[in-house]
Amino acid sequence: GISHRIFDFALHDGDIIAAGIFMLAGGERADALASWDGSRWKPIGPIPENRTIGIVDAVASFEGSIITGGQFQRIGDTPALNVARWDGQQWLSMSQGLNGRVYDLQVHADVLYACGEFTHSGSTLLNRVARWDGADWVPLGTGMDGTVRCLTTHLGQLWAGGHFVTAGGGSAPGVAK
Repeated sequence: GISHRIFDFALHDGDIIAAGIFMLAGGERADALASWDGSRWKPIGPIPENRTIGIVDAVASFEGSIITGGQFQRIGDTPALNVARWDGQQWLSMSQGLNGRVYDLQVHADVLYACGEFTHSGSTLLNRVARWDGADWVPLGTGMDGTVRCLTTHLGQLWAGGHFVTAGGGSAPGVAK
């Protein structure tokens, strides 16, 4: 089992990826991320001694990589501000990261989206929801005026839910598409 809390699951290359706040998975040190291959848990990537990732709230499989989001400044030995990518060999930062906690990641129409408490990636204004363009995080319109907690896809549309009143400048109490 897992030693503490799981916040999200994703399927990646036939394995279940678990993300959360935990140090052990199946008795092995796993530090907030672990992979279940059908018979045992194993850690994802190298785990530095005497340091923990922090909180990993979200995980997604995207373009052959595992994408993680949460509240952290490093993952493995790689500086990464709240979002990172595991390519199967190493952890990589995703541009300048996101300046606040990431609560969810969603792949919609072959595009990766993130939501949470963040407002910027570097100097780019995002307002709590963003799209990955392959090199940088870019805004979705004017974003939301409060925290976005979750994303999903339904009938070809991206939906967002959370603690906000406006989305894209219009009225959208708690839910937007």
